[in-house]
Amino acid sequence: MAVNIKVKAKFDIDTATDSMGRTWAGWDEDASDQDNWDHNRGRHTFSDRVDDERYATLSYDGQIRVVAELTGRQRESNPGKAAQKWSLQGRVLPPGDPVREAFLSLPAPAHRTPIEYIDDPEGAASVDAFLLTNNPKKWEIDPDLLAEWIDATADGHPVEGRWSTGGTKKKIVPGDRAFLLRQDVPARGIFASGTFTSSVFQADHWDGAGRLANYADVLWDTVIDPEYPLPTTELLEQLPAGQWEPQASGTQVKPAVVGELEKLWAAHVASVGGGTVASPTVTGSAGEGQGRRLDAKLRKQIEDLAQARLTERYEDEGWTVEDLRYGNPFDAKATKGGDVLYLEAKGTTTAGERVIVTRNEVAFAREHPGECVMGIVSGITLNAAGDVDPASGELRLYAWEPDDDDLVPLSFDFYPPDEQYIVGA
Repeated sequence: MAVNIKVKAKFDIDTATDSMGRTWAGWDEDASDQDNWDHNRGRHTFSDRVDDERYATLSYDGQIRVVAELTGRQRESNPGKAAQKWSLQGRVLPPGDPVREAFLSLPAPAHRTPIEYIDDPEGAASVDAFLLTNNPKKWEIDPDLLAEWIDATADGHPVEGRWSTGGTKKKIVPGDRAFLLRQDVPARGIFASGTFTSSVFQADHWDGAGRLANYADVLWDTVIDPEYPLPTTELLEQLPAGQWEPQASGTQVKPAVVGELEKLWAAHVASVGGGTVASPTVTGSAGEGQGRRLDAKLRKQIEDLAQARLTERYEDEGWTVEDLRYGNPFDAKATKGGDVLYLEAKGTTTAGERVIVTRNEVAFAREHPGECVMGIVSGITLNAAGDVDPASGELRLYAWEPDDDDLVPLSFDFYPPDEQYIVGA
């Protein structure tokens, strides 16, 4: 069975009174599946029955439009109302996913009630799964990038990436499941899951040796701190029929255990909360300069500091700055007279040689050449209390004109070139 949410046409919401911080709900033909899911997965009255469902769908105008695989639900504040409100949590299935396509072939429930339960279509359980591997002794994921993935997926926003599939070339197809397994270190186990969005292709080897390697694109829906994975020992104990110590990336999970693996993984993610362990640079501490993985609270403080510093700079120069970072591919809009600039704020505890940008941010900047500025506040430190020092960091302004040579296709990573530095800014 699956739970279906029947939505109306798009309508406005007062964000000040909405516990999810939304500005609209309902179906928006111009929005992505992810945006429509984010704006309509709550606030609803669900019975405990929803906890037994694996999938959720959104329907509009008699058609199922969006399909998500559920990972849980969370309470939403509901002042003055007797009924408890909930929002669903889960990953939106991408186009080409066989489960998604099977659901889209079904008619939407005809009842007038907004919440209905529908039977799973044939083919809803026919997804293959593969183990991808990471050995930190050979290649460690950049801690800042990893923290970005953890924070984004914890908020229900999948992130794009790609991973080596070892010798596997033909089995993987879009819609198959991916599980990322950490190996050869004390904390061995699965710490990420996602859905393949491409078949296998070849590109330069990740070790820089000049040869080719096999890769596939993955939309990561859940990433947790790799120090707290679903342990390999538990996988061996609970699912002994599986192959949990593969010799290479790209090993297929035995179909008979995929369903149980999904349940085991979901339970583990819920138990660890999907968060990270904070070990950032703390001014005057013994651990200074060692940690770079930040928890959600500190990353929010860093984001706010960068936004405030960039806003203050332009307001001091007579610009009117509007904070638009939520729901837009830029952080702020600055206007002065007839001039308009779109501002992108980035904060980091590093020297700022690399910052993480999204595909939407890159696309917007390319669509608005000469109108975008990136402000990078680098060298941010923490005080003895473990909070961001508001006086720390150096602001540098760059013409935000992303070129392919300055981007690494992970999220992306952006390496601001010296020639784009706005001298005297």
